[in-house]
Amino acid sequence: MLAELRIKNLGLVEEMTLPFGNGLNVLTGETGAGKSIIISALDLALGGRASAEAIRTGEEKASVSACFTGLAEVAGRLREAGVEMEDDLLLQREVARNGRNVCRLNGQMVPLALYREAGRVLVDMHGQHEQHHLTLAEKRLDLCDRFGGTALFDQVARLGRAFVDWQEAAAVVARLAAEEADTQRRKAELEHFLSDVDKLAPQPGEEQELERERLYLGNREKIASLLFGSCEVLYGDGDHGQALIDLVGRLVNDLGTLAVLDERAVPLGEAMREALCLIEETALELASLRDHLEFEPARLAMIEERLDLYARLRRRYGHDGDALVARAEEARGEIACIGERLTGRDQAVRREHSLKEEYEAIAAVVGGMRREAGLRLEGEVTGRLRTLEMEKVVFKAEFAPAAAGPRGLDAVDFLISPNPGEPLKPLNRIASGGELSRVMLALKAVVADALETPTLVFDEVDAGTGGVALSAVADCLSALGLVRQVVVVTHAARVASRAGNHIRVFKEEQAGRTHTGAQVLDEDERLDELTRMLGGRDGGKAARGHAQAMMEAARRTG
Repeated sequence: MLAELRIKNLGLVEEMTLPFGNGLNVLTGETGAGKSIIISALDLALGGRASAEAIRTGEEKASVSACFTGLAEVAGRLREAGVEMEDDLLLQREVARNGRNVCRLNGQMVPLALYREAGRVLVDMHGQHEQHHLTLAEKRLDLCDRFGGTALFDQVARLGRAFVDWQEAAAVVARLAAEEADTQRRKAELEHFLSDVDKLAPQPGEEQELERERLYLGNREKIASLLFGSCEVLYGDGDHGQALIDLVGRLVNDLGTLAVLDERAVPLGEAMREALCLIEETALELASLRDHLEFEPARLAMIEERLDLYARLRRRYGHDGDALVARAEEARGEIACIGERLTGRDQAVRREHSLKEEYEAIAAVVGGMRREAGLRLEGEVTGRLRTLEMEKVVFKAEFAPAAAGPRGLDAVDFLISPNPGEPLKPLNRIASGGELSRVMLALKAVVADALETPTLVFDEVDAGTGGVALSAVADCLSALGLVRQVVVVTHAARVASRAGNHIRVFKEEQAGRTHTGAQVLDEDERLDELTRMLGGRDGGKAARGHAQAMMEAARRTG
């Protein structure tokens, strides 16, 4: 249960410590005294939304802490949520104007999500006008799931994880599908390129070799003319002049004779003999080329055709022969990678289908559990409402299919027929404010029983009720206080008279500043507060007598 709430520098509260006890705790006070600040502080301490605007004027940070004791019933749920604890648990929250938000469990800093989950296990809060949340489909489904207990709640959590996994897989498939058009286009481009290259089947160095061969075959007549002319010069043609070889041979002989007479001519003779050897070797090579000179027009046509293919591919793709060979290898590697990506998409589609089927299977289980819980919820809420002066009411939880979401494939509507003969209609279309308050009280009570929530907080749950109905609400809250700790903010003396622990909230001015304070009341102070709540200002005897009677009646029934 909630043993103590400490507040510092929040709203109009400078510093406040509030003790709470077993059973029914009530907070009362004039309108605007600051009761809502205390409820806001408790909500903050449980992981609710933090706002720098709530920090007391002139201060840089606000802090709240809530101490809980006797948590044996929910220790297992807390540990499942990841909260390490012994018998007691201290929740501490600090909010700074610079946006820093610090959460601690038993002095250990923890993430807000874990901190909030601990608060969700410990307290079920019903804020002002929360009954209007019954008009929200998500809130109705949450109440139904919570009533289903831990087993259903665990399945819903599992369902939420399955939905996230499915959606992530679906997002991957969608991304791959969006990329597939570009991928297929790129694959087609590469395949067309390889088709062109494969028709040519280029070989490293082939284009340069073909260019050389074309040069030779394309100039055969000129080559023949040059070869025959050169051979004539070297060997002579018998008709015109002497052969170069004969002339150089004669020169060698003459230089030999000269060397005998003049030794300075020796190296000249040797040089000329070497020259003669080179001329003779050249003459033999030229003669061989002349004798084997051939003309291959078919070969030249083939070379021209292949070089034309090379030229066309160069114009189309910007690569010469050797570069085409290298680029073709790169293209084949890229196509292989594209194939892997396309295979990966097929795998992603299969995984997405598998995860969707898993989600739908869990959703079916959750749907069945919800409908079973809904039938029990109808009976228990109807029973509670009959104790709240709604004896003829018919309450129904009606399920319908819904779009896939983290909560499954179900939507639930709460239908009510307050009076015999009236058809069932959605709660928000037929119920009055007082009826909505009582329906919410009944729902909260049965859900708290299902989850064994230690502490229930109601902020003006009695709003809109009066007379016998208000007495029934007071009886219900009092009865809840026998099995749970209940904290109620109320303006109804009838409800406040049932409290085991009564806290009065007040506003006062100190040193020119307004402060909100709180005081735990003894019996005499409670009588004074109940008298005020009954409108008995200035010690009205009738109001005081009425307050006294309420307190005595509460003691007898309590």
